[in-house]
Amino acid sequence: MRILMTDTKNDRLLAHFYSTHLREIPGVDLGSLDYVDGLDKLNKSLVGKITNRFLPKSVLKKVNQHVIKSIESFRPDLIWIFKGMEIYPETLQYAKKRGIRLANYNPDHPFVYASAGSGNDNVKDSIPLYDLHLSYSKEILRDLEKIYQIRGMYLPFGFEVSDTRLSMAENEPEIVRACFVGCADEERKRIVLLLLNAGVPVDVYGPDWNKYFKTSSLIKVFPGVYNDHFWNILRKYRLQLNVFRSQNRNSQNMRSFEIPGIGGIMLAPYSDEHVSFFKPGKEAFFFKADDEVVKNAREILALPATDALDIRHAARERSFRDGYAYRERSKMVYSYFSELFN
Repeated sequence: MRILMTDTKNDRLLAHFYSTHLREIPGVDLGSLDYVDGLDKLNKSLVGKITNRFLPKSVLKKVNQHVIKSIESFRPDLIWIFKGMEIYPETLQYAKKRGIRLANYNPDHPFVYASAGSGNDNVKDSIPLYDLHLSYSKEILRDLEKIYQIRGMYLPFGFEVSDTRLSMAENEPEIVRACFVGCADEERKRIVLLLLNAGVPVDVYGPDWNKYFKTSSLIKVFPGVYNDHFWNILRKYRLQLNVFRSQNRNSQNMRSFEIPGIGGIMLAPYSDEHVSFFKPGKEAFFFKADDEVVKNAREILALPATDALDIRHAARERSFRDGYAYRERSKMVYSYFSELFN
């Protein structure tokens, strides 16, 4: 199967994980649409930022010309687009007229946008053109079927942790405090405040937290963490908070698998999907109401070290045993693509 897909050298992005592991599957010939890296490079220069802001049509025109040239040179059986804010519906129609199947994966919501970076008219107008939609949310899949009468397949988030990174993280001394890693927003601030007001110590890592809090004995504010440092922080704290954004409610998000995948102890919102992946109180912890956030946090921080270690091991073992790593997710994607052609 010849697959032309959104690709990137940025090893923190989902497209990188999937392109890496799809290449490992026998029978897959993979071509790259690497416009993501080109746009990222453009946004890092002053001239590029000005061009992208004031002449976005000229930038997107070049992206779509690149896609069409790649179609003609690679001649794929299928094109897999991630989200697709940069891709014109006309470009997808160009591919369809040549008998090429189209698949889309949107790590946000395909038609409800929480921010400017969540979607645009290109995403919404292209929905009916795809032969297959992949989504992390069963609720989104039901909405796609109800509103657009479109077929979708379930593709949860996953994790990508090497044995080397795991060994490094396991050697970090444990910090018996709560922690949150990610961008600040009002809901996340609210959850952190619940813990602080109850006397539970919290450390936060990520952009904009210094707008809400100043470092004290109860809370410490740090910049964002990446690569090995990111995984070490997820693992070393006794408790890792996970707080949904609006598009993830009733579902899961990337942290849902990254925290257990590195052997962290997660406290996250309750959802049917969450508890289908991890056993409550044994492999992860979940809350339905504000009082449960504080109650669970206190219980986790009070655990004997041996009990905490048992939960860490159980979470990681479940993550590997049940195939939550992106290598296994890639096999799931390939099976969906194979079914599409059958």
